[in-house]
Amino acid sequence: MEKFFITEYDEGYFRYKLDEEKINRYSALDGCYIIVSNVAQEEMGKEEIVNRYRDLKYVEQAFRMMKTTGLLVRPIRHWNPERVKGHVFMCMLAYLVTWEVKNRLADILERDQTKQCEGNSLREVWDSLAHINIGFIEAGGNKIEQVSDINKYQKKVLKMLNAQINKKALIRLSLRN
Repeated sequence: MEKFFITEYDEGYFRYKLDEEKINRYSALDGCYIIVSNVAQEEMGKEEIVNRYRDLKYVEQAFRMMKTTGLLVRPIRHWNPERVKGHVFMCMLAYLVTWEVKNRLADILERDQTKQCEGNSLREVWDSLAHINIGFIEAGGNKIEQVSDINKYQKKVLKMLNAQINKKALIRLSLRN
């Protein structure tokens, strides 16, 4: 901050004022940045390089999500190299599933001032789906699967994910004996 002020002081007095020239010079650069690339122009044009750079925000967001509320990746307590690889693989697989779900649910996760956002966040979508329960009733030697009521929102999410909860799906998931 001090670079934007001109100060004068001596014993018994202190004066300062804004350095307008410096503020204007820095303001002219607000929002500007330079991207340097070692990729040949024939390989990738300027716009594509800029777009690739901007896509880095998604990578940074992915790592932030993996470390915080999204996947809760914590310090790895494995010393066997194969277990470390397995742990990292599972984290990346979980991220891939999350990424695919976000893409498929983009319409309800989209933030738009002109329309109501149905999902609010991916966390709320997960919470909504977590309320779907599958119960098994055994009576007279027969086993019956029973799925809890699925509300309109949950049906919409399942349809967007191309997911079904029915007897055929239960068999495929090996939830039936």
